[in-house]
Amino acid sequence: MKKEQLEKVVTEVAKNSDIQYRDEMGVRVQAYRRFKEDIDYLPIDADEMVTMLEFEKNNCKRLGRPPVFSCVEELQGAIEAFWDYLITANKNGNALIPDIEGLASFLGVSRDTLNEWERSNYRGFSDTIKRTKNSIASCKKQLALKGKIPTIVFATDFNNNHGYTQKQEIKVEPSRDLLAPVTDPQERHERIQSSVVDNE
Repeated sequence: MKKEQLEKVVTEVAKNSDIQYRDEMGVRVQAYRRFKEDIDYLPIDADEMVTMLEFEKNNCKRLGRPPVFSCVEELQGAIEAFWDYLITANKNGNALIPDIEGLASFLGVSRDTLNEWERSNYRGFSDTIKRTKNSIASCKKQLALKGKIPTIVFATDFNNNHGYTQKQEIKVEPSRDLLAPVTDPQERHERIQSSVVDNE
């Protein structure tokens, strides 16, 4: 199908759909074909969204510059400011949940950079980042246990951001074939003894 034909089909589907997915500027609207508002998800609270957007807008000013943290103490200070920000936002009624992406954005680095600092122990940052990630995981786990975070969202987040996996380990061991010929006299004797039924 040619590009023009595809665009025409997409435009027609959008016109016939009662769900508006993008506004006139092309920005995504919170609407989903398979999910229903107030049943499958809660609508976005405008105050929470404004708080998140202001947070990201302020952090965009620092992106693209070299990290300003020259030592662990400076990184710890910035992380403490991140926690203070979340505490203030939540006290003001904006339910913000700490997460790795939010931390990275607040620090003015990408998530990949934060993970690389942790892996390579860049400037001795590894333990500080690990402890912070552990604190973030603890917060999210408490919310999930109280039903405040959907299970699938929690599980996916823990797999992607906290190193947890959902796997089942199956251990396969060779079994002894009890009908196989026995060449060892001691083993033959043990098999005979275990097979004898005592009728006393």
